[in-house]
Amino acid sequence: NLTHRVLPLDPDLAIYYESNNEITKDTRQLALDRGLIASANPQSLARTISNYSLLFDLTYKNLTILAGRRKAAAAQTLDSVPSDLPNHFIGQLDEMRRTLAARDIPLVLSTFIVKFRRNQPRPTQLANADVEFYYMPWMSIDGMLDAMDTYNQAILDYATRNSLPVVDDREAVSPDAEHFSDAMHFLDKGAEAMADRFFSYLRTSNELQHA
Repeated sequence: NLTHRVLPLDPDLAIYYESNNEITKDTRQLALDRGLIASANPQSLARTISNYSLLFDLTYKNLTILAGRRKAAAAQTLDSVPSDLPNHFIGQLDEMRRTLAARDIPLVLSTFIVKFRRNQPRPTQLANADVEFYYMPWMSIDGMLDAMDTYNQAILDYATRNSLPVVDDREAVSPDAEHFSDAMHFLDKGAEAMADRFFSYLRTSNELQHA
């Protein structure tokens, strides 16, 4: 995306907001390495059928989410992640930083915001995590919370090491059905809150002046 979509626009500033997809990929490999899931992906056939049937897609996703909530405290799930799990993600981030720096384009980082949070009651956490149990059935709710904290901390640490600006207001988007369509995707009101989050930061920082 950076190479083929962003750089051709000759941007004055680049903002990077991501971690959930990387968490899914990295924790799946961790679950494979620990023998918690099989190398074959039983969801692949279901997802193929889902491309042709909306009814099947919705039914399968909801059943998977319900099953994930029921086994949220089961032993055969990841309840935490190693502190070095984000290393590959940070390596990609560093490659992006170097590419932008070579073109003198400032980079602004951001921590990631989800609907499920540590300060919520457990039933609310489970309900708000919804599709995460579909995409990461090998994770418990505690594992999801730990992974989100670990990756966000990795972003903050990387920003500090490289003197990069980072937006870290993780309460800027309310964790409710007015702002979120699911665990991590926004409705219009959530997108507006996220835009305000970035604008408020950029307005009070020097990044726009440097761009």
